[in-house]
Amino acid sequence: MSPVLGERKFWQIASQEKLSPSMREFMNYHSHGCLDSQADEK
Repeated sequence: MSPVLGERKFWQIASQEKLSPSMREFMNYHSHGCLDSQADEK
């Protein structure tokens, strides 16, 4: 099974979504900072 979205595209989409502060922290922690790094590229 292969992913439909690439990892970079996934985090780009996720960074555009409105997340609760705790969910943003959780996702950013488990992605090793990918969520915040994609938000910085906007």
